[in-house]
Amino acid sequence: MSLNGIDVSNWQSDINLEAVPSDFVIVKATEGTGFVDACFRSFTDTLLRLGKRAGAYHFARIGNPEEQAAHFVDTVRDYVGKITLWLDWENQEIAGEVVLDQGPDWALRFLREVERLTGTKPGIYTSKGVCNSWDWGDVVAEGFPLWGAQYADYEPVWGYDNDPWESLENWGEWVDCLIHQYTGNLRLDGYGGSLDGDIMWDDGG
Repeated sequence: MSLNGIDVSNWQSDINLEAVPSDFVIVKATEGTGFVDACFRSFTDTLLRLGKRAGAYHFARIGNPEEQAAHFVDTVRDYVGKITLWLDWENQEIAGEVVLDQGPDWALRFLREVERLTGTKPGIYTSKGVCNSWDWGDVVAEGFPLWGAQYADYEPVWGYDNDPWESLENWGEWVDCLIHQYTGNLRLDGYGGSLDGDIMWDDGG
């Protein structure tokens, strides 16, 4: 069974999550060691009140992974056990930080620390290109799931796509992803702008 969802942050502060259709929503919580998204708590409280599946993600920055994990966990602590937890693993283009050059070991240290602090296993968001450009064997071996990004193009997608395009190559060592982000230009009733569109498989792919 597949579920349709979106991911949001303060960039979508005007979204009405009660009006926009979704099975699940993943909300930005933190970035680096000091930033907390202004919409995280209100968005997450709304989703839980509506009985929807919810997640939270941390946007990695250059720096110590354990310190960033602690900041993330401190922010999401009230929701542990109620939502899924994710590491957003991509370059910080606005600040010009080449986060990816820190390598998979940095990501593994972050994921391990979140698991140690919460007792729940987080996942990682990254692109299919990154999956196939680095050795993710240790991350996969420890069972951290993948929320993978690959788009067919940047044209508008009107409504959820239950069979999105993806290339034939595997998602690196993961082979497949748990969640596929297939567009950054999803258009849905109830919201006037573009959204990231995601599909999740209940059985893991």
